[in-house]
Amino acid sequence: MIDLVKKISEIASRAKTEEDLKMGVEPLIRDLLSKQIGIEIIPEYELRTGFRGRRDAVYGHLTIEYKKPGELSSEEKLNRAAEQLARYLEDAAKYDEYKGEEALKRVAGACLDGEKIFFLRYWPAELSHARPLSTKKQLTLFDIDFEEVKGGFQLIGPYLITPESLDELFRYMRALLRKPLSPEALAEEFGPGTETAQKLVGSFYQSLTCKDSEAVKTLFDQWTRTFGVIYGEETSQAEKDIPELAKGYGLPKAASLKHSLFAVHTYFALIMKLIAVEVVSLQQGSFSPSLISQLPAKNSAELKNQMADLENGGAFSSYGIVNFLEGDFFRWYLNLWDEDIAGSIRLLATKLSDFEPTTPVLRPGEARDLLKKLYQYLVPKKLRHDLGFP
Repeated sequence: MIDLVKKISEIASRAKTEEDLKMGVEPLIRDLLSKQIGIEIIPEYELRTGFRGRRDAVYGHLTIEYKKPGELSSEEKLNRAAEQLARYLEDAAKYDEYKGEEALKRVAGACLDGEKIFFLRYWPAELSHARPLSTKKQLTLFDIDFEEVKGGFQLIGPYLITPESLDELFRYMRALLRKPLSPEALAEEFGPGTETAQKLVGSFYQSLTCKDSEAVKTLFDQWTRTFGVIYGEETSQAEKDIPELAKGYGLPKAASLKHSLFAVHTYFALIMKLIAVEVVSLQQGSFSPSLISQLPAKNSAELKNQMADLENGGAFSSYGIVNFLEGDFFRWYLNLWDEDIAGSIRLLATKLSDFEPTTPVLRPGEARDLLKKLYQYLVPKKLRHDLGFP
């Protein structure tokens, strides 16, 4: 990334117009996207908008605007560029398959002049108090098509063009061809009835009920006591909901309620751990090694070692996070490791690699209550009700 910063600086020093800058920088972006991120995408250039203008470069839902070198140093010109880009994004959202606020969440923009860069993204109104964003300005330029929208585009920056600010640009690029990390999208891929859920929960349940391990029995007993405190010892009402749970996860019709829930909770916890370590890795930059992408190619022994490192917190401690998984019940499957569990985890990792872990950063409105909503999708509503869980 340092080399890219130098090349952009050299191009900016020679460029006389924004077109000169665009013609020099665009091949560098496309080359890096292809060789380091693995995204083969042909951007559209000078794409006409309804705002009597043309977007310089369009990469899916991301618009990049170029300005004459040094132009963003002027406060007046900076604000003018931000308002222009916001209108371009609003216009692009009108033609999205989604409508209203959801369409605005899907678009983003960047503007650079060879020396500085700023970003625009939609920020929902409900986040303005719960998690205010420190920015120069919020632009609310919506016309009648978005009259119910209360949020606005946030101007983030400008920043000097550095490895860190360019890394942010490529985070948006990474998100182009992946699914958003939302509860709905995750549930569609990993919820009851899906291949991944049935294989992994089925493998967990089979191991729990058919294999002996004192270590696993101890963890299960500890969880059972905690389960009793949280849900109540009386679970006879919830026992009636077993057929629905069993059908969704491909378990025996007469499956044990507690063993079934322990398997589902282990599955839920594993998804969250893998997502968490992927998000944390992004703090090291867009091109830091992805744990999820490495798992499908590992043999059973290598995969077990990698998962043990994750469950022991090693994957997190390497990023300076300690005691993150201390006292976790749901690492028990390592004691009963077999080819079925290994194959099911490879499938989970393969499916998870289709999701974009930068969603909590780039589209924060979709990341709120992620854990709660996903759990609600994974455990049937009636069972949650009968257990006294919302």
